[in-house]
Amino acid sequence: MTCSDECSSVVGTFTLTVNDLPIVANAIPNQRIAQNDAWTYALAANTFTDHNTLTLTATPLPAGVTFDGATGTFSGTPTAVATTSVVVTATDIHGQAITDTFDIEVVANTAPDFNPTTLPDQMVNVGEAISITLACTDADAGDSCTMNSKVLPGFVTFSTPTISAATATTTAANAGDHAVSMETCDTWNVCTVKSFVLRINQVPVVDQGIPDVTCV
Repeated sequence: MTCSDECSSVVGTFTLTVNDLPIVANAIPNQRIAQNDAWTYALAANTFTDHNTLTLTATPLPAGVTFDGATGTFSGTPTAVATTSVVVTATDIHGQAITDTFDIEVVANTAPDFNPTTLPDQMVNVGEAISITLACTDADAGDSCTMNSKVLPGFVTFSTPTISAATATTTAANAGDHAVSMETCDTWNVCTVKSFVLRINQVPVVDQGIPDVTCV
């Protein structure tokens, strides 16, 4: 830039920075999470775009949830049933900012359980087949449950909803008490684990016949 009068002129320079404002490239989807269940959600790397480094903040947050602006990650265990409209702000190094708002809905959730709730110990004689049918239930409307094995003896398999022997029948090698642990989980991945003992019983056999006795 030049400034001059009738006799002289002065030249000065300055830098003109053209700043692109940050933009929301991909809207943050609403989240539905379970009360008292640990939760983590990371914003997509391309949620906001800008040529400059962005600083992220988020407010307000559900009770029990925090936000790490360095990683763009929400985490915590929500403690209260409520819907919170969270405003995420992305600010560039020049102080220009853009926001995106999404809802975090925290819903009450009851852990699923087996039906019946107690898994009684089971006994099968050597030479017999194993067939133990399990069922699970969830008290929350619209929720469902699945079942998985946690601990099984090596000669036993589980294919929902039945525990059975890997072979047609049990053998003497299977005799004894064996720990079985089963798990049922809901759609929130909240789980209940129950255990019972599977006894494979060796039935007594007559090794030698008792001779007849004649009394005189």
